[in-house]
Amino acid sequence: MRAARVFAHALLGGLVAGGLSVLPAAPAAADQVFPRPGDGVFQVEGRGWGHGHGLNQWGAEGAARVGVTHREILDHYYPGTAHATQAARRIRVLLQEDDHNDLVVRAVSGLALRDRATNAVYTLPTGPTRWRIVQTSGGQRVQSLGSAWANWAAADGKSTWTGPLQFEAPTPLRLYLPDGSAREYRGLLRAVPHTSTAINVVNVLDLEEYLLAVVPRESPASFQPEALKAQSVAARSYSSYKMDHAPSTSAWDICSTIMCQVYGGLRLVTAGGSVHELEHPNTTSAVNATKGVVRAYGGKAIFAEFSSSNGGWSTQGSFAYLAPRADPWDKIVSPHHYWTATLTAAQLERKYPAVGRLLRIRVTRRDGNGDWGGRVKEVVLEGVSSSGAATSVRTTGGGVYSAHTWPASSSGLRGTWWNIKAPYASTVTAQGVTPALVQSPGTATGKLAVHYKNTGSTAWPVSGLHLAVASPAGAADPLAGGSTRPGAFVKNLTEPGATAVAPGQVARFEVGLDGDDVAPGSYRQAYRLRIGGGAVFGASVAWTVTVQRPSFTSSVVGLAAPAASATGDAPPAVWADRTVVVPKNGSTALNVLVKNTGNVAWPLGGPVQLVTSDPRGRSSESAGSGWRSPGIVGPVNAVDGVSGATSVKPGQVGVFPLTLHGNTRPLGLRAESFEAKYTGYAFLAASKVTLKVVRVDPAVSRAAERVSQPAALKLLAYPGHKRTLVVRLRNLGGAAWPVAGSEVMATHDGRQDLLRTDAWLTAAKATPLAVNVSRPGVAAVYPGEVAEYRVPIDPTNKTAKTYGEWFRAMTAAGTRYGPTVGADVTVSAATLAATIAKNTTGVSVPKGGAKTYTIHLKNTGNTTWLVNHHLRLSANGSPSSTASWLSPGRPSAVDSNVTRPGATTVRPGEVARFSFWIAANGRAPGRYSETFGAGWEGWRSTGLRIPVSYVIV
Repeated sequence: MRAARVFAHALLGGLVAGGLSVLPAAPAAADQVFPRPGDGVFQVEGRGWGHGHGLNQWGAEGAARVGVTHREILDHYYPGTAHATQAARRIRVLLQEDDHNDLVVRAVSGLALRDRATNAVYTLPTGPTRWRIVQTSGGQRVQSLGSAWANWAAADGKSTWTGPLQFEAPTPLRLYLPDGSAREYRGLLRAVPHTSTAINVVNVLDLEEYLLAVVPRESPASFQPEALKAQSVAARSYSSYKMDHAPSTSAWDICSTIMCQVYGGLRLVTAGGSVHELEHPNTTSAVNATKGVVRAYGGKAIFAEFSSSNGGWSTQGSFAYLAPRADPWDKIVSPHHYWTATLTAAQLERKYPAVGRLLRIRVTRRDGNGDWGGRVKEVVLEGVSSSGAATSVRTTGGGVYSAHTWPASSSGLRGTWWNIKAPYASTVTAQGVTPALVQSPGTATGKLAVHYKNTGSTAWPVSGLHLAVASPAGAADPLAGGSTRPGAFVKNLTEPGATAVAPGQVARFEVGLDGDDVAPGSYRQAYRLRIGGGAVFGASVAWTVTVQRPSFTSSVVGLAAPAASATGDAPPAVWADRTVVVPKNGSTALNVLVKNTGNVAWPLGGPVQLVTSDPRGRSSESAGSGWRSPGIVGPVNAVDGVSGATSVKPGQVGVFPLTLHGNTRPLGLRAESFEAKYTGYAFLAASKVTLKVVRVDPAVSRAAERVSQPAALKLLAYPGHKRTLVVRLRNLGGAAWPVAGSEVMATHDGRQDLLRTDAWLTAAKATPLAVNVSRPGVAAVYPGEVAEYRVPIDPTNKTAKTYGEWFRAMTAAGTRYGPTVGADVTVSAATLAATIAKNTTGVSVPKGGAKTYTIHLKNTGNTTWLVNHHLRLSANGSPSSTASWLSPGRPSAVDSNVTRPGATTVRPGEVARFSFWIAANGRAPGRYSETFGAGWEGWRSTGLRIPVSYVIV
């Protein structure tokens, strides 16, 4: 069974609340109790029209309007089913519009009569205007209309038939109805005996032709093509199911009303003669486009129920594929998605007189799907009898619906998905975000905002309307300073300025919060509406408000000069290692950039100050104009990258201006530490920054301070103890020093140096400035930067004593400047001595080849030998040389440390190995011997004589 349909387009609008999130309605709890209103009229709201099984016709239209195909529509409404194609079929339709008296048709050319019992066919003569079949106790008779109805007999004399008889014609048949109108039908019209004197009229035709007349009756032809296609497949599936499951004794498959599918035939002719076409090109196209297509389950056409509007949820039918599902498309265009109605207590009392005087309606069970808990399944009507006894009548949601229905009554209910509005009722349509409260000096205040819709039947007076704590109702709210009326009415959003909030209107409420009055933590608070000192009512709205203690944390993200100050190769005013060059008689400005990682904003120009540190509050020697005091630089005054800001919010970077003054203080490097403080509260954790402040004198061409110099050295007078003295000076003057140029390191008093090397420029001038340590690769050392000088010295063969290797920087003009730097170098005598630890004698050398010879020497001197370097064996004119020798007279250098395998040096007391090839070089077989020496090449010999003996075989 299916509900009747009235198709009227109506778009439903919705509130969009700026800055607040729109909330879905919450499901209603069980046992909803609705007391009898004072005027006895229940205000009802509801959703949908029809049983809600399967295809939702208005939902299909909504889906099609947003681009959903008919297959996708059917997939949604009949889950688990599939598209299938069936062969052509004929269907038998019971025409319930006709009465049971007779079957009357218009006479047309070619009209014939068929006897179903014998299959005999009789061509009816022309002349009469109408023909009819009537049922008598003796059988079926055929009558023609001339001036009056007269019985007709066939040429064979037969005038009574057992039937059933049927009319057939090459053109649609016009059937006359009891109200004077007529309808034309495709196919044939059959008179099926109903009683001994009554018949049922059955239209038999092709299924596809039948659908041409069904689809425009079930869906408006103005619907989208995809919606009409979905309706066509559903109607074909429903019809096929009915045909497949019709009893074998039944004379028809389906009826023609809303009890099955609405079927009106090809056209309607009114009693006044007006002709109305009942098929439409749009629906005909949809039927033809889906010809033969059904939805199948288990290989069979499904019971494809459908209804007008499901209100947003389909309902459970008698099959698995008729399942309850949320329907997002119903609300798009359905005029039945949401409706309102009235229901009087008197109407329910008339329908259920056992209740007596109705006192309340109790909803005890819903289906659980959608608003208010879904469609009503069970209801208890509670009242009092005339004798004063309590009464109780149990019914269903449909029972209440049937007490006052629509469209029979314009204010009636449209189905079982209904809810009774309380006089004072509300829903939350939008809820604002929860502010995070930080106690002073943070943002300890804020507000909660909510939009309430009046869903009751009574207006709310603005006077006295407020939000109250939900439980216990009206209690003091600690988050709102202990107020019992924490939430203030702000305005009627629907009708600004109104003195009341009428049903259907939306109002805004705000709760003012103050976190300074409560202990830090999380507070879960719920509110409901209240008028004056009355009871709280309507939906509850809740927030979890977090109150935090102030957090004063930060991180230094960098330093920056207010403007670009470097030109050419010159360094910027603030270096990457936090060095700042300050002129002795001037100042250097920079910005300290500190990120706010806490939860308290820093007001610009306010209490957040940059102060001295290490120790805190010390008087800075760099203080000067622009500082608040010698220990206070000043407040944060800007937000990095944000113009027009008034505070540094958490996550932003604050700019602290810092000007360092020279104050004619001594030149050189000093450390200065600073950190930020929120005055009156705390220092900002991790805000400390330590600067390398270098004071220079721009008025002096050359000035320097020592950064590093070598320690005193003890060397041996041999080549292995050549050294480079590394000296570093910081430029404290006003001019840059060229690298590898005329700036040199010279002896401090001009005397000739005895440990100099050939790399020196002169006996008193060592080497030029080697590198800019602060910025390697830059061709000059600018004021404040560090220069490195590298002075080579060589103690080889020098007299054993202490040498004063002391130097000063010198300009191209020969002027020495800066501190004296260097080291005392004590030179001791060097001894090069060795003894034979192992000698491989008697080696057999093939006459035509070579053999390896190994010698181990122990280092008995005080010098260190290098592996593969310096210390070598030697011989004069040796006949045993090979191409692998160092030269014809030099067979080998130290190739390894026997005492410490893998070592690169042979220290005093350790043993070195010498390994080389002895070649026969064409000499005759016999015993041979040679003598080799060992010495430090380019310096001296050990004086050792090493015998080498071998046999050529």
